[in-house]
Parts: sequence; structure tokens; C-alpha cells
Amino acid sequence: MRIAKQLALSVVVLAAGAALAVWYTPEGAALLARASGKPVATDGAGQGAPGQTGGQGAGQGRRSDGPPLVVVVPVTEGLANARLDAIGTGEALNSVTVMPQGSGVVTRLAVKAGDPVKAGQLLGQLDNQSELLARDKAAVTLKGSLETKKTYEGSNASITRLQQFTAGVTAEEAQLELNIAETNLKKRDIIAPADGVAGIVQVSLGAYVTPSTPLVVLDDRSSLLVDFYVPEHFVSYLKPGMALEARTIAFPGEVFKGEVAALDNQMDAVSRTIRVRARIGNGDDRLRGGMSFTVTLRFEGERYPAVDPLAVQWDAEGAYVWRLGEGDKAEKVRGAVVQRDADRVLFKAEIKPGDRLVTEGVQRLRPGMGVKIDKGGAGA
Repeated sequence: MRIAKQLALSVVVLAAGAALAVWYTPEGAALLARASGKPVATDGAGQGAPGQTGGQGAGQGRRSDGPPLVVVVPVTEGLANARLDAIGTGEALNSVTVMPQGSGVVTRLAVKAGDPVKAGQLLGQLDNQSELLARDKAAVTLKGSLETKKTYEGSNASITRLQQFTAGVTAEEAQLELNIAETNLKKRDIIAPADGVAGIVQVSLGAYVTPSTPLVVLDDRSSLLVDFYVPEHFVSYLKPGMALEARTIAFPGEVFKGEVAALDNQMDAVSRTIRVRARIGNGDDRLRGGMSFTVTLRFEGERYPAVDPLAVQWDAEGAYVWRLGEGDKAEKVRGAVVQRDADRVLFKAEIKPGDRLVTEGVQRLRPGMGVKIDKGGAGA
């Protein structure tokens, strides 16, 4: 009795499943339609679809057999790395640290910070009493020697030739002693060795100084020199006199004009860079040594085909583009990306300016396949 109930339940489940299959599948719908005598519509594969006519079903599921529609953009030409930015530190065109030529107490200061200074100008003085006395003594000795020499030369007495010669030598020695005394006296004066603008005076009156004591720094800021380093790849493009631009955070938004003043004679073997010196005009004296500068150089780099970024495709072998050849046939051209900018890619490949590259519709392309160009696209 229990087995009979199980068999009956199984039959009910199978019947329900068959009813659902007939109701929800196209084949079942077609079977019911045939049983009721209604016409049956078929899709492109010959299978029935309820509620559709034969003409409608025949068009569903089929892909167009015409050539793919693509958008093309012509190749142009661009310069690789036409701009180079480098960081450098500025220094005065000429900077001199003034130190005394002897030791002593500072008795006079004739300069203050910010003063323009000319070469030869007196900046200060050390105590010079000993040097004054030595000069005066040498002057007296010379006077006596010259008088003796004059007396010997004009005397009618029997003055030997040796005595006249000795008097002359003595006079010359006295002259040399006077010259030395005057030189030592001049060394007590602190003289500007070059033109420039005085910085902060680092000593005060009454201070004892030595020849190694810095007194003041003189900077010639009519121009500033900025040293920076350029990669080896760009050395062939650099030459003295090349124009450049410089910017500094001290004056945001301002551009200072300059030029390449000099190139070093050796490359750095470790970094593979060369030291370049720029000269920047500073006629208004706003720039200072020690400022950091961003130096910008623009020059003619190597020329490469420039393509739309959408034209560059990638696969396991690398980068490539689709070019349209004769008869609008697709050609696969492999190459390498040289430089990527915001709106273009410099692409090293066997392409030239004017070639048409596919930017949209690349998914269905195959080598030698004909295409239809979208005249309303970006490349039309």
C-alpha cells in the first residue's frame, strides 16, 4: 500500500514538471500551437516562438554581414621631450668674502649692509700706529742716504769710486725699506677687491681680527648663476647662449629670462648627468644667491609620429595600431610608445604623418579586413 502511494506521488510530480515545460519553453508552446491547429512562427534557427510571425523571427539573432564601422584619426608629428625642467640653486655672478691682510684691532668701518661698493673703495681700517712710525723712520733714513749720495757725487774731494757706489746702494736700500713700510701701512686698510653690494658686516669697532676673520661679503647680483644637472640624453642639444626660463617660489607666477652660460667638460659617471650653468638677469636686484630655481629648457628633440591615445592597442606581443591602407583595408602596425602626453602619444613605428589610424571600432578588425569609415567621427 505504501509503495502504491509513492508511485502515485511520483506520477503527479512528473506530470506537473511536464506541464511547466510545455507552458514555459518555446518548444512546448509550439507543440500546443500545433495541437490546437494555430500557425507557428519560427526564429532564425528554425525554432518556434509564440506570438511572432515568420518574417519577424527571421531577423532576430543575426549579425550584420557588412564591413565594420570605424572612426579614424590622422597621424601627426611631435617632438619628444621638447621641454626639460631641472632644479638648481642660484648664486651671485661674483661673490667675495673680504678678510683683513693682517691682525689687529678694527678702528674704522666705512660700510654697512646694503651699500653698493666699487673695487678699491675703503671698507675699514685696523690700528696702524706701528706701521706709521715704521714708514716715517724709513722716510728719514732714505732722506739721509740720498743726501750722502748727492754729497759724494758733487764733491771735488778725493772720494773713491767704492764710496760713491756704497752711498748709492745705501740710498736704494733705504728706498726699498720705505716702500715696504708704506706697503705694510696700506695693508692696515681694508679695501674692496671687486664691485658688489655689501652684506651684513660681521665685525664691529674694537674687535680683534686676523687674516682668517671674515668681515663682509660683497655680491655682484647684476646677474645670477644657477647650476643644475641635465641627463646625458640631452647633451647634444645643449649649447652656450640657449635661451631658458627660470621660476622661484619667492616670486610665484613670475618668469625670469636667462641663457645657458656654460657646460661642464665632464659627465658625472654615477648619475650620467652633466652640470650646466645658467645666467639669469637681475637688473632690478630682486633675486638673491641661495634661492632655489626651476629652470625650463625648450629645444628640438627627436621627432616621432604623434597618434591619438585611443589608437594604441596592446596584446601579448606589445603595442600596435590599426592603419587603413589602400581600399580602406585594415593593417596591423606594431611599434613602441616613446612619450605619452595628455592628448597624444609619440609612437615609434612604420607610420607617417597623414596615415589614418582607427580609434573606434577596433574590436572586430582583422588584418586585410575592409571597413566603413564613420564620416561623422573624430577623424572625418
